[in-house]
Amino acid sequence: MRVVFLVIAPPVTVLPGAMAQQAARRMDDEVVGCVPVADRDVLRSIVTERDLFVCALAVGVCPKTPVSWLMSAPAVGVDVADNLSVACRTFRQRGVWRLAVLDGQRPVGLLAIDDVFLDVLQWLSDLLGPLSWSAQLWGRRLCDAIPGETVGNAEWTGTADRAAGVSRGRRAP
Repeated sequence: MRVVFLVIAPPVTVLPGAMAQQAARRMDDEVVGCVPVADRDVLRSIVTERDLFVCALAVGVCPKTPVSWLMSAPAVGVDVADNLSVACRTFRQRGVWRLAVLDGQRPVGLLAIDDVFLDVLQWLSDLLGPLSWSAQLWGRRLCDAIPGETVGNAEWTGTADRAAGVSRGRRAP
């Protein structure tokens, strides 16, 4: 799957000269955790909530400080045509939670690791659904079995079999 299918687009951006307070307000208004810093459709970096919190509040930088002084540099990104495996490798290798998705140097969206997790979990859920259903049917058949009855190719004799290591109606070798 390509990253373009999970990208949050269009990205909410700020200019490098924007004040920290403006970037924070923009993040709050748009309910996002970071904003790419772009100048003339060229990505310069990304400013995250952590950048604003640690740099602006903990260090005591003025809210009117330009984001160019606070941004995480350099920006980490992937190409819009890349596969999700490239994005996962980049997340792992670079230790970031968000990637800029780029068309050349122009930011076209953001990819958050949370979105990748949600997609992978949904994919696993879709994959395991049929297995879960068949396991429920098999388990019901075992639970409803009467000791001495054949379930599948094995005879079910009840609790003594469980103690002897029988699992799912089959005797342990």
